[in-house]
Amino acid sequence: MMKKIIAAIVSLITVFCAGCQMPAVSVDPETTASPTATGWPDETDRITTTYSVDYDNRYKNSFKYMFSFAETESMYAAAHFLCPTVMYYSKENGENGILCGKPECLHNDDSCNAMIFPENRGFCYYEGCFWWLGLTGSRSSNSRPEYAVFQMNTDGTSHKKISGDGFNNKKTDRLGTRNTECIAFHRGYYYEFVSFARVSDAVPSLEYVLFRSPINEMDQVEELFSYITQEGMGAKVFFAENNAFVCFNGFNDDAEIQAWENRVFRIDIESHEVELILEKTGWDLDTYDVQYYNGRIYYSMCSYDNDRYYVYSVSDGDLEEVFAFDDNDMVFGNGAVGCGFALTIHYNLNGEGDYIWIVNYDGETLYKGKWDTASLGIDGGDFTALLVGGDEENIILYIDYGRQFQFVRIRIEDGRLEEEYLFGGTRK
Repeated sequence: MMKKIIAAIVSLITVFCAGCQMPAVSVDPETTASPTATGWPDETDRITTTYSVDYDNRYKNSFKYMFSFAETESMYAAAHFLCPTVMYYSKENGENGILCGKPECLHNDDSCNAMIFPENRGFCYYEGCFWWLGLTGSRSSNSRPEYAVFQMNTDGTSHKKISGDGFNNKKTDRLGTRNTECIAFHRGYYYEFVSFARVSDAVPSLEYVLFRSPINEMDQVEELFSYITQEGMGAKVFFAENNAFVCFNGFNDDAEIQAWENRVFRIDIESHEVELILEKTGWDLDTYDVQYYNGRIYYSMCSYDNDRYYVYSVSDGDLEEVFAFDDNDMVFGNGAVGCGFALTIHYNLNGEGDYIWIVNYDGETLYKGKWDTASLGIDGGDFTALLVGGDEENIILYIDYGRQFQFVRIRIEDGRLEEEYLFGGTRK
């Protein structure tokens, strides 16, 4: 089976403000404000901290690829959708293991602080703590699964619930199959991006909705934005200062169109004003990845006509080419974009070895050469590599092979590529 690299991105989502008119788009006119959640369970701890820090766009926490990754000044940490415990790596001494601050804990039941299985979602770092959305109720066929927001200190202590059970279902009375695409913490608010799948007149569609709650008052729920699109259209969201950027991409299979589309909305999270800053329709490049970085939105795109991957950025309402991964001797697969860099991989299909190509957004090649996967214990094996995030100096990849997985950090030192194992495990 051909190996492939896929960008690890959170399918993040869109935003609606009651009373806002979105230009040149189809918005459900019946959308109304969400009912306010009531009650606050005795076991939860009300937050009193004043939060002001921005969301970390470097790690596009993804549910699609079943893991989430976080970074602090002193460590890396990650949670896997199918692995029960939080893993960590210390930047200070290279130690790794299970992130639990309980002395003599055996890490084998839910009394362990690192145990956030089943179905942890959106594990991330924000203002001194780790946060995630965790399943609290049953996943029966007769009811929607119930989740709550949890928090834990970075030393693995004080694992606690912040919101009430069923917090997610109190946001709306919409019908349809509900899926949390991502969560984010930004400037004092908890954001949750949700999709609702439904069928109307035998036509499937998706409604994407962005909700938010003040971190100190999570029982107060506000709906910022909603957008209805055809089934199969992907969406991601990024935050920067007072803005949320929602990026849609996919193939319009309407018989009269049959082409790829890209749209980007900018939402002012203070005024709730919505602006359509990109609408690119009817063209032949498929989007593989998207990233917000330093005031611009970058795409990794593929042309199926020549099997080439390109980096584009949004500029003046259009897309302009930044770089082309053009090599006549090797086929480089599914490109990915990060904060300050883009990369693509040539897999070892003919015994010549795995190669990796890394560039910055000035079009400069930072590294193009062999990738020594033997040092990671996977040389010659069939594996999938996903871009987790990072920056030009520290690029984080997720590698999956069989039932095993590992997170690795790669650096470029004096023209050489250096790999370092952070942590890993076995998928349950």
